[in-house]
Amino acid sequence: MPDVVILCFDPEAGTGERGFKLTTTGLVFSCFGVARFTIRSDLIEVTPEPGVALDIVSAMLVATALPALLWLRGGLVLHAAAARMPGADAAIAITGRSGSGKSTILAQLAELGADVVGDDSITFNPVHAGAIATGLPGGWFAAGGDCERQFISVAADRALNSAPIGAIFVLDGFAEGGHAFERLAPVTATATLLMHRHRSRVPALLGQAERVLRDVTLLATTIPLYKWRRGSGQIALDAAERAMLEQAGRE
Repeated sequence: MPDVVILCFDPEAGTGERGFKLTTTGLVFSCFGVARFTIRSDLIEVTPEPGVALDIVSAMLVATALPALLWLRGGLVLHAAAARMPGADAAIAITGRSGSGKSTILAQLAELGADVVGDDSITFNPVHAGAIATGLPGGWFAAGGDCERQFISVAADRALNSAPIGAIFVLDGFAEGGHAFERLAPVTATATLLMHRHRSRVPALLGQAERVLRDVTLLATTIPLYKWRRGSGQIALDAAERAMLEQAGRE
């Protein structure tokens, strides 16, 4: 992220602590055997443990420290990917559990000419009758284990710093006979969005629970949310899925 400073210090032996802790110097995340991250809204200080591979530290930075920083900035952070389809006015976001196919679908959308908002962590900032999404710009993460993922860049003119959101799709298992979309009612949409917060312990530590619930409720009542089930073993988007995603960005 261009407005975040990341400082890496010399390795130090860990203290055995794990998880998040709020301190006077910032929000601290400790991963025993990997690194300690001290996180503020514009700065992440990384202290790796001796002998740890830098790609493991980098993966933890992206998967844990950066989402925590986004929470510190006051947004609603979902474990999601987002892109704007060619000719669309708004972007679509895709959320789901780890390994559900978010990054794989984002890569296919980019190949179809979509502009990329971000992958892995998407921040939603509610505005009147909608929301603006921002993310880790410039590309997506290739499929693989958390410590093996490779960041795939897109051309600068295809990377969006932010975009209004037209719809959110939740990857949720498989449907017999092919894909299926189901629009969720606001109450169900609210519960679903709460389930897909990224690093959900962080806003609780920061005392943001009331604000987060308000933002989630507003998002669920102003942005269409669809449960998306795909065919068993399906990887490639079919024509009907592409049409649905394209239409959602134009509504």
